[in-house]
Parts: sequence; structure tokens; C-alpha cells
Amino acid sequence: MPPLIMNRKYKILYIHIANKEHDAKQVNFKIINQLDNKE
Repeated sequence: MPPLIMNRKYKILYIHIANKEHDAKQVNFKIINQLDNKE
């Protein structure tokens, strides 16, 4: 976990990146579930 950044713009960008990574994990999870269900 990186140190807390006080720069507001950077913090918003960091949160945005974290959300994008979370979304990507969710999508991967859904794809894996679909593949499992097909068998």
C-alpha cells in the first residue's frame, strides 16, 4: 500500500486507477465463471 498522498488530484487519479483494476478483476471473474458453467 503506497503512502497516503495529500495531493488531491493525485489521490483522485489513484482512486480511479484502483477502481479500474477492481472492474478488471470483476470482468475476469465473470469470464472464468462463464467458462466453468459451459463444461
